[in-house]
Amino acid sequence: MAKYTNLAFLLLRIVIGLMMIFGHGWGKLMKVLDGNWAFPEILGIPAAVSLILAVLIEVGCSLLLIIGYKTRIVATFLFLIMVSALLFIHADDPLFIAHANGGASKELAILYGIVYLVLALAGGGKYGVNKG
Repeated sequence: MAKYTNLAFLLLRIVIGLMMIFGHGWGKLMKVLDGNWAFPEILGIPAAVSLILAVLIEVGCSLLLIIGYKTRIVATFLFLIMVSALLFIHADDPLFIAHANGGASKELAILYGIVYLVLALAGGGKYGVNKG
């Protein structure tokens, strides 16, 4: 591997983890703490259960990703939640945010998903709790 590959994986884990926590998971966590259970039902799973699962994955798995604990496993969970966001939440949205007219698009779910897929396949590098 290249000289800075492990450092690049560390940087990727930290940035993508923080972006997911504060850009997506934090708002859902605040909803749970406020008792606001409004959330889409996905595949017949009740909204409250879907919301709790989303919080656990978007916040909990992201924290584990940042520290490099079981990177491949937590990245797989994060990848799967991005696939579900793509298929169920953003199914009718345009592909690119530039075409969303101020609304949502598939673009971020795809970008996050690809990063998580790469981390699930390659691991998180040697700078982490599990060193890979």
